[in-house]
Amino acid sequence: MAAKNSMDSFSLKGKNAVVLGGAGMLGAAIARGLAAHGSPPMGGVASTPCVWDGKVYVGSTNGYLYCLSAADGHQIWSQPTYDRSSPAQCSKIIASPVVHSSIVYVGNEAANLYAFDAATGNPITGYQPVVLPIDSHGITGLETQNMTGTSSPAVATVNSTDYLLFGCDDGYLYRITLGVPNPQSTLVGVDLTYCVESSPTVAGNQVYVGISHCAGDEVYRLSIQPLQQVGSQALRQECRATPAYGFDHLYVGVDTGWTFHKLVPATLEDAVPPFAAPSITDYFVGSAALAQNRTAYVGNDNGRVYALSATDLSQLTTYTADAGRGFICSGPAVAYNVDVQHNRWVYVVSRAYGGKLLAFKTAR
Repeated sequence: MAAKNSMDSFSLKGKNAVVLGGAGMLGAAIARGLAAHGSPPMGGVASTPCVWDGKVYVGSTNGYLYCLSAADGHQIWSQPTYDRSSPAQCSKIIASPVVHSSIVYVGNEAANLYAFDAATGNPITGYQPVVLPIDSHGITGLETQNMTGTSSPAVATVNSTDYLLFGCDDGYLYRITLGVPNPQSTLVGVDLTYCVESSPTVAGNQVYVGISHCAGDEVYRLSIQPLQQVGSQALRQECRATPAYGFDHLYVGVDTGWTFHKLVPATLEDAVPPFAAPSITDYFVGSAALAQNRTAYVGNDNGRVYALSATDLSQLTTYTADAGRGFICSGPAVAYNVDVQHNRWVYVVSRAYGGKLLAFKTAR
């Protein structure tokens, strides 16, 4: 039986902004779009914000990384990132930043990785920037180099050593060692052949990623130290989403097909039959979110958010937002005890009507 649910929405149209909200958020109609006010004005935001120590870090299509106050949205600092032109121009930031040990790391669309002091925004010595060797991987044209972006990074700790892992459009998964004077010298990569737009998912000494390929293996398992491929599996369609790890399994959909999978981490084989959306054009572009009640939430290009059993991928219910034109490409966020009734709310962004932030109240 479909669970009862309700929905609120907040329009993002025309707002080059990060949406911040307090308790109740959309459910209490207090969501608000807060744009950075400073120099330069914030551009378009395709990067998922990273929240740390009362601050929000987010990249912009104007090439700047912004640090905002989570309380009221005011700008604390901003820093530019650059492309490979001469003279260098600002490069778009599509990837999400990550904070580790008070340092914020972010990659841009020119395959350069930056590190800034999370409190002050000052560049970290030795990290400014780490330049990925995309030219030696066959990407030699300047215009193409400036469109060869990195995925959102992930931090892994193996045998007390911290690593930063990230994919790139040159088809490589990269790793650098953190906390050393010259991280560029620690850069290693594994060739996965096709664009690695999926952010790495870390589980112990293993890392999992998807690739943008639809005629071979699309999801990979690698060891972190040493960084090397361990296994791969075909999902039969491109996989740009970041695999979600939970309940001892991986959960991921394909975005040039209509299936969503629960995979065995050791073999990457389907643990249960995949869930199939109604139509071949109902793509699962975004990543899934796993809730404590063993529910997997995932959006679809058909304008629906699916709530699936994390056990057998059976459909529990759907949340509809402008079905047929919603294009829900972001990964959902699940919040608990948001309102006075202690309901669970699921938040997701839709492309409908210039952009909407949607909130679904789920059954308890």
